[in-house]
Amino acid sequence: MAQSTRLVAAGSTAALVAGGLLFTAAPASAAPNSADCLAAQSLFRAALDTAAADESLSAELGEALEAVLVALAERDALVAAVPADTAAAQEVLDAALIVLADAQADVDAAQAALDAAELIQAPLDQAVVDAQADLDAALQALADAQAAVDAAEQDLADAEALLAQLQEDVDAAQDAVDTAIDVLAGLNDDVLEAEGLLDDAEGAQEGLDAAVDAAQEDVDEAEEAQEALDGAAADAAANLADAVEVQAGLEADLAIAQRNLAGAVEVRGGLVAAVEAAQTALDDAVAAGPGLAAAVVDAQANLDAAVGAEAGLIAAVDAAQAEVDAIEAALPGLADEAADLAVDLDLALADVAALEIAANAALGAFNEGSGILAGLQTTLDTATAALVTAVASGDLTAILNAQAAVTSATDALLAAQATINLGQLQINLNLAVANLDSAEADAELLRVALGVAVGNVQEAQEGLGAAQIALAEAQAALSANAQAQIDLAILVTVAEAAVTANADAIPGLEDIRDEAVGAAADNAAAIVELEGLLEVAEDDRDAGLAIVAGLQATFDAAAADAAEGQETLDGLRIVLAEATADAAANAALIVSLGEALEEITELRDAAADALEALEIELDDAERLQAEAVAAIDLVALQDAIDDALEAQAEVVAEIDLDALEAALEAAVAVAAEGQIEVDAAQADLDAALVLLADAEDGVAEARAGVIAAANLEAIIAANVRLELAVAAANELRVDADAFTVDYAAIEDLFDAAIVACSGGPTIDIDFDIDGDGNVGIIVGGTGTGGGTGGGTGGGVVVPGAIPGVGGTGTGTGKGSVPAGSNRGMNVQTGTGAEGASESSLPLGGMLVAGFGLLAAAGLWARRSLKIED
Repeated sequence: MAQSTRLVAAGSTAALVAGGLLFTAAPASAAPNSADCLAAQSLFRAALDTAAADESLSAELGEALEAVLVALAERDALVAAVPADTAAAQEVLDAALIVLADAQADVDAAQAALDAAELIQAPLDQAVVDAQADLDAALQALADAQAAVDAAEQDLADAEALLAQLQEDVDAAQDAVDTAIDVLAGLNDDVLEAEGLLDDAEGAQEGLDAAVDAAQEDVDEAEEAQEALDGAAADAAANLADAVEVQAGLEADLAIAQRNLAGAVEVRGGLVAAVEAAQTALDDAVAAGPGLAAAVVDAQANLDAAVGAEAGLIAAVDAAQAEVDAIEAALPGLADEAADLAVDLDLALADVAALEIAANAALGAFNEGSGILAGLQTTLDTATAALVTAVASGDLTAILNAQAAVTSATDALLAAQATINLGQLQINLNLAVANLDSAEADAELLRVALGVAVGNVQEAQEGLGAAQIALAEAQAALSANAQAQIDLAILVTVAEAAVTANADAIPGLEDIRDEAVGAAADNAAAIVELEGLLEVAEDDRDAGLAIVAGLQATFDAAAADAAEGQETLDGLRIVLAEATADAAANAALIVSLGEALEEITELRDAAADALEALEIELDDAERLQAEAVAAIDLVALQDAIDDALEAQAEVVAEIDLDALEAALEAAVAVAAEGQIEVDAAQADLDAALVLLADAEDGVAEARAGVIAAANLEAIIAANVRLELAVAAANELRVDADAFTVDYAAIEDLFDAAIVACSGGPTIDIDFDIDGDGNVGIIVGGTGTGGGTGGGTGGGVVVPGAIPGVGGTGTGTGKGSVPAGSNRGMNVQTGTGAEGASESSLPLGGMLVAGFGLLAAAGLWARRSLKIED
């Protein structure tokens, strides 16, 4: 940092001439009430009156001039009272400023080195990112190609498995039909054989009937009795068969009740686990509430403390407050946006959780419906297999029972299919999954938007930090407090949002818990009800068994009675003649053959019905197989596999994973080496910043010492009053634009007034009234100047009159030096030497320059104050 010292008027700046003027002058003592001063003022005012200035403006100008001179005298008195020991404090300040400049130079150099290192590092880091992206893209392409091959192979395998299963179904149906045909053929042969035997017995019966007529009357009574006994036995057998059939139904009801109870008990475990999980989630949310509320209270207390401390810091940072306020005004909106997005994200995540529950419920309904239909289909398959077995065995009763079971299983399956719409359940499941996917995508978008909003907040905070760094020591304190307020405000907002989100989540979790508890309670009630139904079914089964046992005993007794009666009848038949015996035997044979024929005929009809059903099933299986064969193109599926393999081969051929991995490793290695340089540069910058902070503290302490030594605050206050007086006079120039005067003459009078009122040596002040572009102060006298120019900026020097002030020439006339060569009075704004005093500049320009020069006259009484440029 460049540094120089100048003799200035305690910071007084009279920006009254274009370009701005900074005045200093040799020591002087103002004499605003002296006779010479009053006379000079009177001459000046008379010249203004002559120039057609009205009385009021002239009076105002005079009062303004007097106010300027009074303020100048007050300020000069304070300057004269400055003690003589300010030089030591100034030397300390100069040394501190040099250290600060060096530290700042070191920081600038370290920052430049860091910027250069980061500039070099940026493409290296980007190369790592690009190499990783290339490798990821290659791996993804390989994975996609493999997935396509797997999918094509799975499609072919699924199609072949389906065709194989359909072929097995057709073969099984064909085997069942073939078996039924063989059984039917055998039964037809049995019917023909029974019919032949029956015809033979009936033909022989005609001869035997004549032989038994005589003996028939003897056995009629016995036969009638036997018929009664046989009827009783038949009734008992029928009752027993009915009871057995009823008992089979009771056994089936018992099995159903047992399955229903087992299913309810199996569901109970999942419902209990759901209740426990819902209660755990609710307990966690409730437990988190006090902690979140405490965090809000702590954050608000910290924010209140920061806000309370702000008042004491504001006075020191007024100069830079506008920028800080602008950033602080933006931060709450950004923080609110981030907080709103955080709340929206929590709500979206809650929706995702609810949709997950709905999707799981839809999946459960689909699985339950599929399980029910699969169970009924298994029952039908089992009954069908039992029918085939019964037909093969030739047991008529088994065939009829099996046929009834198949009909019942078919009706149950059709009823369940009418009730359970698997297609709709699948649609519901797909919709639930789609809604879940959409909600998850929305939540991800909100998460990205929240990241952007938080980034905006952080960016605004970084901008605030940059503005705060530019402030002086007092500004740093306020900036830190403002930053703390912003951070705490964000923390409060986030904490309140967390409390709100947690509170909003608790009712939802309670509803989930209540639903789970309700489902568990319903399940428990269902279990109790099913257990009751099971007990009823078991009681009915036991009662049915008792009834069957009683009917069996009745049948056994009736059968015994019939057997006894039959023995009696047989004894009577023995008494019959041989003809009667033969006729009876032949008649019995006819009856037996007729019954056998009837039974065989019924079996044949049942077998025919079973064959018809099996042929329908075979037709259905062949139809399904034909439809599948028509719908499935195995060649196309194999072609798809070949195409996928070919595409995979092309992808593999195009990708060199080893080269990509090597490129990534090389980029990472190069970036790591470059990062070492960046880290080193950062460490140098951190060390330089620490030294800069120490240097700034030293400058602050030295400046405080200078201010205390020079009573600068009082001088600056007096100088402010002087500037206000000059500004008030400057406002009057607007009303004086209409004046047309002899500027050269008025300039001479004004010069004389300045000299007379300043009380010092003869001073010739040349301000730019005549429009030649030069403004100068010439102090009359003789002698050789003892000072040398060392300041910055151009201007006219004060030659010879006051040793050590500035200038290098001798003489009493007007003189000038080039810009940048003196430490003296810097008031000239143009270039070149003073010229003729002729111009058409309005009187306003004269007043501005005049009052500015009056403010500069006698600026320091005996000493000058050195301050930083």
